[in-house]
Amino acid sequence: MREYNQTNSREAKKDAERSTLTGMESSQSERTGQKEMSDETLEVMNHILANQFTLFTKTLNYHWNVTGPRFFSLHQFFENQYRELLELMDGVAERVRMMGESPVSTLREMRSDNTIIETPGKFLSADKMINDLHAGHEEIQRQIQEALRMEGMDPGTEDLLVSALRQHQKIGWALKSHLS
Repeated sequence: MREYNQTNSREAKKDAERSTLTGMESSQSERTGQKEMSDETLEVMNHILANQFTLFTKTLNYHWNVTGPRFFSLHQFFENQYRELLELMDGVAERVRMMGESPVSTLREMRSDNTIIETPGKFLSADKMINDLHAGHEEIQRQIQEALRMEGMDPGTEDLLVSALRQHQKIGWALKSHLS
C-alpha cells in the first residue's frame, strides 16, 4: 500500500510539473507572439511575397537595362527601389517564420504563386518601365488591402501589412512622379 501511494505521489508530482511547464510555454508563446498562422493568412502572405519578389526582379532588370537621357537618375532611382523591395520581402518572410511557418523561398514557388507578369527579353522605354513598375506596386497594394479585410489576422501581421502598404504607396507615388 505504501508503495502504491509513493507511485501515485510521484505521478502526481510529474503531472504538476508538466502542467506548470506547459503553462509557462504557452505564456511565453503569448508574450513573444509566436503562434501558428492561419492557412489563409499564410497563403496571402506567401502570395504577397511572391509578387514582391517578381517586382524586385523587374526593378533590378530595369536598373540594369534603362537607357536614354535619364539613365543616371533612373539607374539610381531603380537601385533605391529594389533595395526597399528587398527589405519589404525580408519583413514578410521573417513574419511568416516568426509565426512558425515557411515562406515561399524558391524560384519555382515564387513563380507558381505570383500574379505580376514578367517581361523577359523586352527592353522597354524608360516611361514604359516606370508604368510597368507602378502597375506592379498597385497590384501589391490591392492584395494587401484585401488581406487587411480578412477576419482573424493577428495584430503583428496586420501591422506589418499596413506598413508594407504604406511603402508600396510611397514607391508608387515616386514612380508616378517620374512620368511626364
